[in-house]
Amino acid sequence: MRILHVTDKGADAGGIAIHVGRICEDLERAGHQASTLHLVADEPTRQDEGLTPERALERLPRTYGFSNGWRLRERLATALKAHRPDVIHVHECFTTLSPVLLSQMRSAAPVVGTLHDTRPFCYLMTRRFTPTGALCERRCGVGCVTTGCVRPRDGVDALRLLRRYFVDAASLRQWRLLDRVVVPSKYLAGLALQHGVPAARLRIVAHGTPIPDAPAERRDDPPLVAYVGGLLRYKGVHVM
Repeated sequence: MRILHVTDKGADAGGIAIHVGRICEDLERAGHQASTLHLVADEPTRQDEGLTPERALERLPRTYGFSNGWRLRERLATALKAHRPDVIHVHECFTTLSPVLLSQMRSAAPVVGTLHDTRPFCYLMTRRFTPTGALCERRCGVGCVTTGCVRPRDGVDALRLLRRYFVDAASLRQWRLLDRVVVPSKYLAGLALQHGVPAARLRIVAHGTPIPDAPAERRDDPPLVAYVGGLLRYKGVHVM
């Protein structure tokens, strides 16, 4: 089987890139053909270093919105013709893949999409607390602005947010139509259901990682908690 992974991350661009690379390796060990369509600049970048030739067959510039998507439809068609995928696996790309192109992919092959974080369900990318400090349980949309959770800085920012509202809504409509939507946690599964992803097409598959056969035991009191990730506020380190 030929599986085409679509990602906007380079070979050394963090957790998602590592995740996609390991999936490709496992698929190849199982006898499948795995390749990647990278949503990156046309010119090679530092993040492309280490990509094997068969993993970097195609590049496509990042897209967002409708006009850019229509402009790149022919290039996508050329890339899909080169790969001839049996399955396309999209790794979110919510701000870098136009809904126009996602629709085009759906017409070419069955599409699986993995949601790696809460970006599709929150304009602030956090989904943690409302302005009152309560846990956010709202469906992402106009209510995020009317309640003051999202506050445009000026008129230009308001127009940018309005555009984002329409593009994100179109992207979510495309995600609801995917053959499968994969999430790594029950929390993200709940958000996907809340935002209209059909339960019959939703699957929870945790991100796996190799661990030692016999991990060392720790009996610290209180327990020692280790965080591995970027020290960025939207990742919630301050909440932990």
